[in-house]
Amino acid sequence: MARSMWRGAIQFGLVTIPVKLYLATEQGGIGFNLLHATCLNRIQMKVYCPFHDEVIPRSETVRGYEWSKGKYVVVTDEDIDSVPLKTMRAIEIEMFINASRGMVVDDVALRENIESGHIAGAALDVFPVEPKAQGDPFESVLRGLDNVILTPHVGGSTQEAQEEIGWFVAGKLASFVAEGSSALSVNLPAVQPPPLTDGVRLAYLHVNVPGVLAELNAYLAEQGANITGQYLATRGEQGYVVTDATEAISDPALDKLRSSDQTIWLRGYTA
Repeated sequence: MARSMWRGAIQFGLVTIPVKLYLATEQGGIGFNLLHATCLNRIQMKVYCPFHDEVIPRSETVRGYEWSKGKYVVVTDEDIDSVPLKTMRAIEIEMFINASRGMVVDDVALRENIESGHIAGAALDVFPVEPKAQGDPFESVLRGLDNVILTPHVGGSTQEAQEEIGWFVAGKLASFVAEGSSALSVNLPAVQPPPLTDGVRLAYLHVNVPGVLAELNAYLAEQGANITGQYLATRGEQGYVVTDATEAISDPALDKLRSSDQTIWLRGYTA
């Protein structure tokens, strides 16, 4: 269950309704139930009142807060309007973080609110104007504030990160060439089979339609190959299946599979 970051209450006379504040990425809050105004019982779909066993007009429904099982207090529009706007809408911001886009925040206003104490501090790694090349000056109205953390937008620009990225990309390409792995691919279905230690492997990129896997397995069965592992993923109009088997598939069988209308790409591997 999501945990609230703030708790309070709205009071209507002798009735107090608890209120909780949650992060935008979490779900939480309270809800009102629609009741039949004459009996204060919940209505069902199509505005049906089970207590009176009849469909009622929406004009006879009211908002009710369930303060105990089966017991409600009616909350009218006048009650809602009587709540002070300051206590309803004022939100105190203690710390501010922007890691999305620089243009969505007014940095000048942010500095003013930090200096006035309205916001305790901030952390940002995106800015309206960022250096375009190494050696370009970095200018920001938020510089010089002790309670503000400013970090580079693209951590991959460091020399160490560039070296790691090079090894990472080369490793992914080598894994695809040697094993048929498409893990983390942005334009192919992602399949990450284990290393091939015995037998043969068939990497098959095909049109994502029903029956392709059955057709492939039928070809393998005709060759007397026993499937030891099969790894499949689809993305949009494409499907990608990597099949490990005990026996190699003959060239005529591979040519037959390549000529299929569903075949996009086919490649074999040996241990």
